Formats: sequence, structure tokens, C-alpha cells
Amino acid sequence: MNSLKSTGPSWTTRIIGTANESERIERIIGRYAHFVYTKKNILDTFLLEEIYEIGETLLSLSLSKQDFPQPYSFGELYLAEHSLLQKKFNACEYPLQCRVLDVAEEYKKAKGLYALIAIDWESGISQLLSISSDTGRLKMEAEGFLSDPLLENMVDRHLEGTLASLLDRSREIVKTEKNTENTGLYAVRCSDAFFVNNLFSFFLDAKFTILSGKNLDEFGHHLPEFITIA
Repeated sequence: MNSLKSTGPSWTTRIIGTANESERIERIIGRYAHFVYTKKNILDTFLLEEIYEIGETLLSLSLSKQDFPQPYSFGELYLAEHSLLQKKFNACEYPLQCRVLDVAEEYKKAKGLYALIAIDWESGISQLLSISSDTGRLKMEAEGFLSDPLLENMVDRHLEGTLASLLDRSREIVKTEKNTENTGLYAVRCSDAFFVNNLFSFFLDAKFTILSGKNLDEFGHHLPEFITIA
């Protein structure tokens, strides 16, 4: 018997049909993720202050189950006192409305903004592996990114050999939690803009600037401390 049972409306049961329920739910979630979290910079449309304001509004409400499934009604219901923001939100396509609500809620709740990055010290390339408001989730989120089948499909091992090698070594370091002389994984703080633009997105093309401190790691590399949008 499957331990994961659908509790949604009747149409979800019809979609699942007679297939393996847990596998079908994974497929549905995967399609949603592709639909909603395609790479699009939120801050190309909204200001940071507006994202914070939307998050503040969300957290002030006793939201019913209908509010998030129907983001297109959020502006009309809850942004009436902020007419310019309401117009901007209502003008967004549905996928961006969904992502804005999810990101705004996390951004408002966040006590800190963190990322896990991988650095190939030999070649100088770096890669974002995870981003979270909770440092305890960085490793788990990185494991999810590194095991995503989409990642394997998106990296050409012949043309992007250095990147593919960094990702392979990152998978190993996530398991062992031991950096090597040429490759390191580092938990760093990140800027508000970087957090908002990259939360709940596919990290492969995330560009960032690294700021390092004076402290050195065991191999003599300056420890990265902070990243922001490149």
C-alpha cells in the first residue's frame, strides 16, 4: 500500500487514476515546478519592498485553502489599499503570480538569508547548490538539486566538462562533508535581491559575485562569506 494518499479535490483523484499514487504525485509536482519556477527574475517586475509588503500581507491573513490555489484573486482581495502594487500583481502572468506569493511569504518569514555554493579553486568556476532561510536545510536542498534528472540533461559533459566535474565532486562532498584542496562547498550569507530572485528556481544559471573574508580554510583558500547578484 502507498503511504502517500491524495487529500485534494476530486479532480486530483481522477488525474492520478489507477496509476501508482506516489509516482503520479511526483509527476504532478514536477510539472508544477517546471510551470511555475522557470527562471524569471522577480525583481525585473517588483521592488524588494513590494515583495516584502506582499509577504507581510500574506502573513497577516488567516488564509483559506482557496487563496493560494487562486493567486489571480489575491490582488483583488488583499491589495486594494495598494493600488499600484495591485495593478502590477494583476498584470503578471499566472506562473509569476504563484512564484511571487511563495517567495514573498518565505522572504517575510526569513530570519537570515543563506546559500550553499561550490567552488572549483583550480578553474575558478563556482555553482549555487542551494538557498534557504534556514542553514539546516542547505545540505538537504543541495542534495535535491544535485540529484535532479533535469540537471544531468542540462549539462553537456563534452562541452562543459569543468562544470560537470565540479557537480560530480560536489555530490561526493555533500555525502562526506569533507572539502578537498581543489573543491570546496561553503555556506554563505546572501543578499536580499539574490535570495528573492533565486529562491524556488533552478540554480544552474544563477550568477553571483563572491565576497571573501580574511579567514582561510584548511587548504589556505580565503573563505567566502557573502554572495550577491553578479
